[in-house]
Amino acid sequence: MWWLGIIAGVVSAVSYRVDSFGVGLSIVAFTLVFVVHVNLKTFRSKSALWFLYGIAYYTTSLWWVNGYLAQEYGDASWVRWGLWPLLVVILSSSFLIIPWLVATLTPSRTLIALPFILVSLDILREHTDFSFAWLHPGLLLLDVGFSGWLSAVGAFGGGLMVYLLSSSIAWLIVNQSGRHKALTLVAVILMSFLLINQLLFLPQPSEQNESNASVRLLHGNFAGPHKLSKNDVIERVQRYVSLSLQAPKADIVVWPESSMSLPYEEIQPFVKNSLDKLKQKGVVVVWGGQARNGQHLQNVIYRSDRSSPIYFKQRLVPFGEYRPAWFIDWIERVTLSRGGDIQVLPNSIQEHEFGSLRAVLAVCYEALYSDVFASKLHAGNVAFLLSDVEWTHTPWVKQFLLKLSQVRAAEVGKSVIYATNQGHTSLVGPDGAVLRHVESQATQVMDVSVPLNEHQTLYTQHGHLWLLWLSGGALLLTHLANRRHPIKPNSFTQKRLFRAQ
Repeated sequence: MWWLGIIAGVVSAVSYRVDSFGVGLSIVAFTLVFVVHVNLKTFRSKSALWFLYGIAYYTTSLWWVNGYLAQEYGDASWVRWGLWPLLVVILSSSFLIIPWLVATLTPSRTLIALPFILVSLDILREHTDFSFAWLHPGLLLLDVGFSGWLSAVGAFGGGLMVYLLSSSIAWLIVNQSGRHKALTLVAVILMSFLLINQLLFLPQPSEQNESNASVRLLHGNFAGPHKLSKNDVIERVQRYVSLSLQAPKADIVVWPESSMSLPYEEIQPFVKNSLDKLKQKGVVVVWGGQARNGQHLQNVIYRSDRSSPIYFKQRLVPFGEYRPAWFIDWIERVTLSRGGDIQVLPNSIQEHEFGSLRAVLAVCYEALYSDVFASKLHAGNVAFLLSDVEWTHTPWVKQFLLKLSQVRAAEVGKSVIYATNQGHTSLVGPDGAVLRHVESQATQVMDVSVPLNEHQTLYTQHGHLWLLWLSGGALLLTHLANRRHPIKPNSFTQKRLFRAQ
């Protein structure tokens, strides 16, 4: 029954498109694949199970990449239909390490090992050449009110919780002789998760001194030819300046990514008078744009009272904003829609002061990375995420980018100011809740009072790399126990659910 991996993969992918039911669907998917795994006898069938799970999961959840590649490479449709399946196969192949790592383990010890292998894969995917730090179940915990856990162990730790719960349920299903004991274990794990979450969610003493700042967010609604038309960019900047100067005055104004979607050096002479009005009125604006370094373009963030970028985007969209060297050699005659790759320069400053705001910055795709804010925070009290989602027409992807900003806010315990073009411009509170959001896609302003929180969460202080050490230790102990105290296959009392394969 290795083909059930297809069903599990599809269910797992669909879980990210629903709200409160997402965690439940994810648990069902992993429970299914765990149960099938321990009921299959051959290494080949187990490998087929996990590979098909990966194929179904990535095909379903990354289907939107088809449209993205079509937009980036235009008429070169062979790139779209050649590259996208290649990416799905490569990413799916990472699951083949699972049957190899548990090949010698008994079924019960396999169920212990699987959660730690999966969370390790989630973490390691952030460091691949393909840089698809894609979805994992920890990103769904906020939907069921587990922001306390996210502030302690982060989304990766939350993913481990989902895997452990799924493994416990799988043990309950396959362990016929100890079902009462297994049911008790599942209940204890679930109640422990709920109780500890409530304890972690209690306010910290330092939070009682929380202050607020007034921020104006601009929501953009430009697309297609208007994005790269010089006249349209000039007109857009002038209009955004006018909206930024409207009363009441805010401590800072935030525009979306791509607000100045051509290099600043080319636009600045035409919008200088408008930008000078901001200085005269003492209004500071932060916007996403581009800078030019010779022949290279950079995806950056500017502030209106400085002429050079204050932030350079570090994590680029693979095969869109950048291409690996081997890929360029493979299709050296085919260029991106913008004509070339984005250049990455290191940032010299991690936190930026805007009056009472000490902010860490990020741009769009970077929100997929677990340390986008946590690695930069020292004493900061707010986070900015500037985004442009004009490139996708897939509603759930736009909605999930907002969910990512909520998860990152809950992890670091800081408000996230999320300004977008054609997305869901919002103010996200330190607990991950959306405090304000735009109601339509019309160009508009949203004035918000932003909670500024100095408190550093456990996740901010300790990160998630300890999970790799924990997982490595758990796998080592499991294999040592399996070697020193081997258990005969028939001692794990269970009724085979499927024919041996």
